[in-house]
Amino acid sequence: MGIGGRTIFVKSFVEKGVTGALRNIFASRGKKEFEAGRLLAQAKIPTATPLGYGIGEGRSYVLQGYIDGQHFLDALQETKSRSALLASLAHLLRTLAAHHIRHNDLHLENILVAGGLLHLIDLHSMTRKRSFTVGDEISNLTHALAMAYRQMSRDERLFFFHAYGKTELQRPFETNLSGLDARWVAAKKK
Repeated sequence: MGIGGRTIFVKSFVEKGVTGALRNIFASRGKKEFEAGRLLAQAKIPTATPLGYGIGEGRSYVLQGYIDGQHFLDALQETKSRSALLASLAHLLRTLAAHHIRHNDLHLENILVAGGLLHLIDLHSMTRKRSFTVGDEISNLTHALAMAYRQMSRDERLFFFHAYGKTELQRPFETNLSGLDARWVAAKKK
């Protein structure tokens, strides 16, 4: 959809059942995504420009500026300068930690590469925490890297944590990643 020469993205959330109906009244996912986008914009973290939100019967919506970009995972697989892209990811994750932001759905398809910047999307589960623990930091790292870490070389893994500035988190991250892998396998078996 275009408005005033600008391409607009409309995202719709279905709110099912009693829980969904209550969520839609008090904290719709459309409103949460809009507010999270505003928070990221204030923190100067690239994201889809939040333009508005709406609530309808059994649904909520968010209107955002469209980002013509590529999923980070695809960009990482296609680029010849993987280290530059990994350094950008490390910087983004460090910035989230500095602002106490836990994304809660931070995988590499929720990071778009556009115009030389990484843009964070799919924000409706995001929270800004008063106190940001090492566990929150490990969670962001684990979810962000889960899709690519096994395909990264040993040198790329070391480079990433060096670029992140906290090499001491590599071991607890890897332990958490193994636990996440086990939970995903168990969930798939069900």
